[in-house]
Amino acid sequence: MHIKLPYRGSVAVINADPGKKVAFVSRIMWNESRQREVLLEGHSALERTSRSLQNSERVAIQTEEISTGIMRELGVQGETLRGAQSRLTEIDSSLSKSRQVLSYMHRNVFMNKMLLIFVIICEIGIIACIVYLKYLKK
Repeated sequence: MHIKLPYRGSVAVINADPGKKVAFVSRIMWNESRQREVLLEGHSALERTSRSLQNSERVAIQTEEISTGIMRELGVQGETLRGAQSRLTEIDSSLSKSRQVLSYMHRNVFMNKMLLIFVIICEIGIIACIVYLKYLKK
């Protein structure tokens, strides 16, 4: 017995027993159906992978843009910090000079107080001598 089956665009002629005919036809149909399912699954997996890659690429581009902005901002902040450090160095130098001036002024104030105390003691002594000579010596 000859069986004509469509198979991948052509007709296959198979010599078979009538009992084996149904099993063979169902196997061919199952193989084609399974191949079609596998191809469709592969195609959908490929599409999902493609979408995932596009999303990953989009995220990578956004991340790169954000990091570029951050790097620019960090550069500006670095310049600001370097300027602040320079000003702090100048301020420290000014404070050191101010401390020296204050120390000098403190010494001068102390010396002026000592001199003033000496002058006051001398005046008290002079007044005491004048009182003694004028009132007590008579």
